[in-house]
Amino acid sequence: MTMEFKPFTFRSPRIVFKRSSWKDITKICEEFGKKGLLITGNTVKTKSGAFPEIMNEFTSKGVAVAEIIREGKEPTTREVDAIASTIKKDGYDWILGIGGGSTLDLAKAASGLARNEGSSADYQGGKDLVRDGVPFIAVPTTAGTGSEITNNAVLINEEKRLKLSIRGDKMMARVAVFDPVLTRSMPPQVTAYTGLDALTQAIEAYVSKASNPMADLLAERAIEAIWGSLFNAFRNGNDLNAREQMLYGSLLSALAFSNAKLGAVHGFAHPIGVLHAIPHGLICGVLLPHVMRFNLAGNIHDVTRKYGWIGRKMIGKSGRESLSDVELANMAINSIFDLLESMRLPTRLAGLGLKADDFPAILDETKGSSLQNNPRDTSRELLEKILKDAL
Repeated sequence: MTMEFKPFTFRSPRIVFKRSSWKDITKICEEFGKKGLLITGNTVKTKSGAFPEIMNEFTSKGVAVAEIIREGKEPTTREVDAIASTIKKDGYDWILGIGGGSTLDLAKAASGLARNEGSSADYQGGKDLVRDGVPFIAVPTTAGTGSEITNNAVLINEEKRLKLSIRGDKMMARVAVFDPVLTRSMPPQVTAYTGLDALTQAIEAYVSKASNPMADLLAERAIEAIWGSLFNAFRNGNDLNAREQMLYGSLLSALAFSNAKLGAVHGFAHPIGVLHAIPHGLICGVLLPHVMRFNLAGNIHDVTRKYGWIGRKMIGKSGRESLSDVELANMAINSIFDLLESMRLPTRLAGLGLKADDFPAILDETKGSSLQNNPRDTSRELLEKILKDAL
């Protein structure tokens, strides 16, 4: 049977993926000039054995590198504006971000803003970046957020008390360097949260209204890699094979969702994160099976088929050949609940401390492209039902 072919545009940075690829960072940065700014977190500087060696290599090659060392909080528009101003004033040739999603979003947004006019808050309102940003090199130390691949940065607007995105290909990383060695220091909790974010991104991209054939292939491989390695990486952080598979799955997930959009889980996750200071990946993990159940109830053929495929991959084929896609989809949903419990995480919103009284404020801010691309259409009443059913 011939299926209707969806047209698509695919975007991606140059990708370097290998163990100990941190040793290539100096050479990559030198391609863009001899003066750079490194933005990273205190954890990377103090706990990564690679960090001093990277800095020593810059020195030995005569590359001047200034440092901004920050705590692991989520970036704000005010912080981005301050760093963009520094980049403009000091004339850096490139920006290197090493860290988790918050650090990479900050470095990406600042590098993009540095060659454009106005405040980062202006671009949260839909204003387009006109000029290419200062070259940005991204090195993730977590496996989940996808910031190293995407063309957007999520920033907290403190004045509006909202978490909003800046979007534009002109601030994408020129090079993304993936090294599983750098992810081994992640504690189990961070491994769980970032891994659940990556799994959610892959599943939402797979069934998104904006899905396309190439993104589907990436999403499928991402789901397989993450499902097969997340619990092992959580249980034993020194399992480099599991870390490598998680980082690979995260990369594929990011390529998928950056080219096929997300869904209702992420529509909810941003306002809940801002209003209640709950880690993003944890929110995604808890909401994922509930939103899948909502989407499945919409009786959308493509969604049922794809959730059925996920169920087959999660539970294996043995003895399951005669099951329908609906049965397999429900098994996938139950398997995600089991995964949450195995990592000692809540499976309902009440476990995150949320109450029904919190829902009106959350619903007021649940909007944007993620919601628009959810495969089943939503309304405020239906969104409220998802939250109530997940409570």
